[in-house]
Amino acid sequence: MKALIVSVFLMTSFSSQAMTGNEMYERYKTSISDDKQILYDYGMFRGYVWGVMDGSDLSSFICAKGLNMEQAVDVIGKFLKDNPSMRNEEGPVIISLAMYEAFPCEE
Repeated sequence: MKALIVSVFLMTSFSSQAMTGNEMYERYKTSISDDKQILYDYGMFRGYVWGVMDGSDLSSFICAKGLNMEQAVDVIGKFLKDNPSMRNEEGPVIISLAMYEAFPCEE
């Protein structure tokens, strides 16, 4: 848990370009709709999630062998949907918390 807290703290320090959870959720809703006319939002959400995950060392506090992009996007989208009170947080914080909730390592 200490690793999670430290990682979230470090991620917020370099997140001047970070999306908020509200921005992420709007893009997520587009990504799961049948109307794919707004491909920008569709790609932005998936690309942002994967970019944050790829640029962060989440492996120190999550255990998710074989995790693929679609699974990560689904987990984070569900977290955003189920936790509207968290949507004001920055994207890296939300991604870290969502992944930790879904894939905690056994201590």
